[in-house]
Amino acid sequence: MIVDNGAKRMEHHDIDGAVERLVHAYEGGGPAPLLSRTVPAMDLAVAYEIQGRTFQRMWGGIPRGYKVSLTAPEYWADFGTTGPTCGRLADAHLLQSGAVLGADVLTCPLVEPELVFVIEQELSPAAGPEEVRAHTSVCAGLEIPDSRYAGWYPIPEQQAMDLVSDNSFAGRVVEGRARVPTADLDLPNVQCLLRLDEDVIGEGRGEAVLDDPINAVVWLSAHLAESGMRLHPGQRVSSGTFFYPPVAQPGRYTATYSGIGEVSVTFG
Repeated sequence: MIVDNGAKRMEHHDIDGAVERLVHAYEGGGPAPLLSRTVPAMDLAVAYEIQGRTFQRMWGGIPRGYKVSLTAPEYWADFGTTGPTCGRLADAHLLQSGAVLGADVLTCPLVEPELVFVIEQELSPAAGPEEVRAHTSVCAGLEIPDSRYAGWYPIPEQQAMDLVSDNSFAGRVVEGRARVPTADLDLPNVQCLLRLDEDVIGEGRGEAVLDDPINAVVWLSAHLAESGMRLHPGQRVSSGTFFYPPVAQPGRYTATYSGIGEVSVTFG
């Protein structure tokens, strides 16, 4: 049996095999190869199918939230794409501020300062900026990307299809305890300082995320609407990094956001 992807056609067993390789990696069986090298005729539609089927195998049910990746145009060329991507989040991905991650939990985690949107009221399909602003709140956040690919950071040959298939490199998302109504914030001008223990190691502003982090949620809402889905109350959206992320080192990372608060995670 085959899948018709416009001009591209691929066997169902190619998709099945990609899902099995990712599940095998999740279950501790060793890293997966880059799927763009092993799955013929792969495109983003196929990559999202692999992502969804792998998520269903591992966690089942409706996602607890989403992460948005590639939210700065300077990253797009690296992955051969022209816009953001997204991944799904389960309860297992979500942590509270103060969490501790052992060295054996993730493979090669990064530390990305990101605002986390909380959906307070259901959004209509393809919700616009004003609806997102009115129906969400925001928390300080740290996204901890990770991958099932060997030596994944950086892999010069990786493509957007590899990123999407591997759940847009979802690892963990750490959420601050305070929520602020999105309507009360000037998100492009929110400033973030990232510290490792007592040393400032990075700083950025909200405008680095698609000019306004709200635009990440708007993009995600439109993307989900293409498949008949929408964002529901209680779901989280990790909305994109404020600056290029460092590789995690032992110690305590704290991100402080003006007008919102702080969030921390410790790597053992």
